[in-house]
Amino acid sequence: MLFVANMGPSMTLKLTDGAEKDIQTTLLQIRKSWDAFFPNNAFDYFFLEDNFNKQYANDERFAKIFNVFCALALVISCLGIFALSLFSINQRLKEISIRKVLGASILNLMRLLSNDYLFLILIASIIAIPLAYVGLHQWLNNFAIKIPLNVWLFLVPIIFVLFIALVTVGSQALRAAIKNPVDNLKHE
Repeated sequence: MLFVANMGPSMTLKLTDGAEKDIQTTLLQIRKSWDAFFPNNAFDYFFLEDNFNKQYANDERFAKIFNVFCALALVISCLGIFALSLFSINQRLKEISIRKVLGASILNLMRLLSNDYLFLILIASIIAIPLAYVGLHQWLNNFAIKIPLNVWLFLVPIIFVLFIALVTVGSQALRAAIKNPVDNLKHE
């Protein structure tokens, strides 16, 4: 297929299927035809695919850096939640032991110890969703073709973070709830 612009001696070619298998031979044939029709003009070519890849190279680099920092932030936040939950559960060991002696189930104790963290994560999510929406909307305005910003783009990460926090805090709460209450109360 041949496209010719009326801006001087230039051509845009769409190669047929299979032409990319032996690209050097194809380029040699195109060069011969170019020299036959435009003998005084230089044969300068580029692949449109390479041109598109150059346009999006900055976005791909930004995505890689962003992913690394997101993973780093997730690891740091998990370590923070783990340390904070470990500290608060150690501070409340006697309370947990007394509740257990008075008949609280392990599930009730885990719910009691996890509710504060889940509530804070939900508040942070309520603050983060509008900021993320505005940021994504502004970023997507730079592209000709945009994806729709549906609700799953925002809910899936929140569910993922809630799950990680629940596992992190829940493991500490389970360990404290299973522990024998006599060990914690005999020191007083």
